[in-house]
Amino acid sequence: KKMSLKSSYVPVKSFREVYTGGPVAFEPTTGCIVCSQGKKVNLLHAETGDLKHTIEGDGSQVSAVSCVNGRIAIAYDSDQVIVYNFSEGKWENYSQWKCKKVQHLAWDPTQTMVACACSDGTVKVFNVKGKYCTHNFVGHAGIVTLCWFLPLAGTFVLISTGQDCEIRMWDLFEKKCVGVLKNHLSIVTGFDLLNNQILVSVGRDKIIALWDLNKKALISTIPVYEEIESLVTIPNTLKQKGARKLVVIGGRKGVIRVWDTEDRKEVWAQAPSNQATKEEEVIDFLLLAGERLISVTSIQNILIHTNTLPFQLRKTIVGWNDEILGVTFVDSARGQGSDIILATNSSSLRVMSLQTNSWDIIPAHSDTVLSVSVNHDNGMLATSSKDGEIKVWAIESADEDEENADGVGIKLKVLGSASGHLSSVNSVAWPNKTSHFLVSVSEDTTLKLWDLKNIKKSATFSTLTGVKAHEKEINSVVVGPDDSTIATASLDKTVKIWKRKDEAPYLSLMGTLTGHKRGVWNASFSPVDKVVATSAGDDTIKIWSLTDFSCLRTLEGHSGSVLQVSFLEPQGLQLLSAGSDGLLKLWSAKDSECVSSMENHEDKIWSMSILRDKKGSRVVTVGADSCITLWEDHTQQEKDTKREKEHTLLLSSQQLNNLIRNKSYKAAVHLALSLDQPRQLLSILKSVVLLIKDGQQLPFENQSLASKEEEMEDETDETRKGGKVLLHEIILSLNSENLSKLLIYLRDWNTNSKTAVVAQQVLVFILEIYSVNSLAKLPRMKEVIRALLPYTDRQQSQMARLIQESYILDYTLAQMSLSSLSLQPTVVVDATEKPEVPTTTAVPVVEKRIDTKRERGDLQERRTTKKRQLEQF
Repeated sequence: KKMSLKSSYVPVKSFREVYTGGPVAFEPTTGCIVCSQGKKVNLLHAETGDLKHTIEGDGSQVSAVSCVNGRIAIAYDSDQVIVYNFSEGKWENYSQWKCKKVQHLAWDPTQTMVACACSDGTVKVFNVKGKYCTHNFVGHAGIVTLCWFLPLAGTFVLISTGQDCEIRMWDLFEKKCVGVLKNHLSIVTGFDLLNNQILVSVGRDKIIALWDLNKKALISTIPVYEEIESLVTIPNTLKQKGARKLVVIGGRKGVIRVWDTEDRKEVWAQAPSNQATKEEEVIDFLLLAGERLISVTSIQNILIHTNTLPFQLRKTIVGWNDEILGVTFVDSARGQGSDIILATNSSSLRVMSLQTNSWDIIPAHSDTVLSVSVNHDNGMLATSSKDGEIKVWAIESADEDEENADGVGIKLKVLGSASGHLSSVNSVAWPNKTSHFLVSVSEDTTLKLWDLKNIKKSATFSTLTGVKAHEKEINSVVVGPDDSTIATASLDKTVKIWKRKDEAPYLSLMGTLTGHKRGVWNASFSPVDKVVATSAGDDTIKIWSLTDFSCLRTLEGHSGSVLQVSFLEPQGLQLLSAGSDGLLKLWSAKDSECVSSMENHEDKIWSMSILRDKKGSRVVTVGADSCITLWEDHTQQEKDTKREKEHTLLLSSQQLNNLIRNKSYKAAVHLALSLDQPRQLLSILKSVVLLIKDGQQLPFENQSLASKEEEMEDETDETRKGGKVLLHEIILSLNSENLSKLLIYLRDWNTNSKTAVVAQQVLVFILEIYSVNSLAKLPRMKEVIRALLPYTDRQQSQMARLIQESYILDYTLAQMSLSSLSLQPTVVVDATEKPEVPTTTAVPVVEKRIDTKRERGDLQERRTTKKRQLEQF
């Protein structure tokens, strides 16, 4: 049975950064979270987390965002404020104006004005439709950080605050400050309206302040013992029974807290969970009325909660992962490889569901996680970190209830941890047939073997043995398919093969693979043969024999360090590699050739994982560009597409032959152009050009009536038109794409004297029908004209020489005809004038030659005119 080899992989999903910090808002018309990503703004669906729209902006950094029904106002560092309107499924530029150093934006209740809080201490109000400034309020002593219109009917009051810690109230009718609220000792970070009567403000001075808007005086102050970064008031639909005036705050503690402003007590607080670590901070809150409560953290995570107390977490959207150092597929109740586990540039593990695009963030180590490895048969995970610690986790399927329907498919539970390395643990690896041991390598140049037989009973595990394996840092370790062979790859340019035993000494050196010119990054055992593949910083992949430790093949193709390599199961006849050039390559191990090269990353690929389905049908890659790419085997689809193309080409070729046989030249030309068959096209145009020369000049005088009727039956409607009319119609019927393609063919035909006659004849018709300006708009025309000119000059020179020689031939024929005549005057034929021949039996021959000469002269004159046009162009 012929083994099925793969030909390519295609990216089916890509997960890139969508939020890199900065302003966030909610747009109610589309139900999207509006978040900034550097110089552009992304709109994420609040339910699914999918990216729905992207607004590119003016090319500068986004400084502020504010939304209202169907409109988004965005301020940029270029001092531009642009308002986008949602129309017919897309966001279009509706209005824009200049305003310097905008820190915050706010829409008024009528949706006709936008307020801008500026760093020059002013608050400006602009008319959106008119694009002009209606108010310019001056009063703050420093940068204005927030502004907000009071959402009260019949009032146009604008509230602002800044670095001076004051809250100012501006009346748009009176155009002046009508109140200054002073109580905060630090920057005010948020305010909202409570029951349409009381203004609530929070700040980094760890208090909640309540203000009477009528008296413009402080009602009370509530200490919360936390620097608060955001505030949202709870509508009546979300309030707990018995509570009257509730506010939600978020700050440095990274948890959601609910306070009753009348009882001055904390009603509810979110328990510290997997989502809140010591480095997280809630920086903004958005209330999705009637559906979701959304919080955004300072490490670019967007958390979507339920709409009632207690606010249960429903979905996590990771806005930015930084560099992703490791990845592995993991199975769950939802299916094989339904989730992936990631080691990012942080101390936490990140679990992502490929089906729901939801995330779970799990605190794992005290420093950056460097490696993740899964034992699929026993449902266990091993992680290593820069803190020198190794942890073993149990992988359990998550509860498939309604609350977790949008979440990830697995849960992780720590089984045990161990420390033994003196420095960062760069890599860990499981055996293939058991889970009784684990191997690890470190920056301290050692290889350690760990005993995990009692891991489920004890919270720790011990070292069986450890050896100094290399002279420099060890990058990776891998266990062979028989669990008795281990390979370590190091920066000392070598790979060492170790023999593992069940009794002491547990590890012994079998051989050393030397040949790479730079440090070795990774190694992979063949699932079938006794060979191992290695990838290194010298841009090469080497395949080694485990019998004599010699290099069998060297694969070259990457333009940078090859960071990952792996054999494809089950045959082991192909390899996948990933490098710092951002490419994923598929190799044939037999002939050392690159079968396919795939690209979707913008930076180096740090890690890849192949789904263990015995087919290698899916691959996931991660890298320094914070991109996660899911690849799928496209071999069968390519075969089907190729087969379909061949079938379509066969039918079209047969149709083309039928058209040529039936002399349907116009349709045949179009079909030949669509099939890219220049040889067939040349044959068709030759037939049409022959009709120009002979088709209308062949009289039926010397034919019998029967032969006339027979030829009339053979002629089609197109051939009866004559060649000139037919060629004229063919050229007029061509669209710009086919005309451009025909001109490229004419350029090639014009270089050969055998096909130049047809090319020149067709070119004359094209230049008569189309102007130079219209032809100049076609693609690649400058290149075509430059190639046509020199060969046209050569063909013209040949034609001029042929015409000149025809004069001599006319003279010779005339003299030969007249020499046989007696009693007739001698006719002298001048080489520059046409001879006057008396009426004799030889006159038809001479007149025939003279007519031919005249036609050639006319043709030369027409070509000279068109050549002059070409040179002018």
